[in-house]
Amino acid sequence: MDGPIDAGEYDAQRRLLQNTLASLVLPEADTALSAGEFSGTLRLAWGEAILAERHRLLSSMLEAAYVDLAASGRIVCILPRPPFYCCLNY
Repeated sequence: MDGPIDAGEYDAQRRLLQNTLASLVLPEADTALSAGEFSGTLRLAWGEAILAERHRLLSSMLEAAYVDLAASGRIVCILPRPPFYCCLNY
């Protein structure tokens, strides 16, 4: 917002932001550590996995993958699941 706002609007915006922050879910430390250990062994598992197993591996780590079907058919963006935010090197 640009410019001054009155106290009522400030309080309303502050409550809205506090509610938004309170609703965020952060991965627990143990979950993040497990995800890190999993991603460390992923290369070995990936090399030995059949297509269906690879699909399950990716589904457990990714919320979404966005593909540019019109131009190249390449993946343009991935959205990891919360425990994997810090573990994926992309």
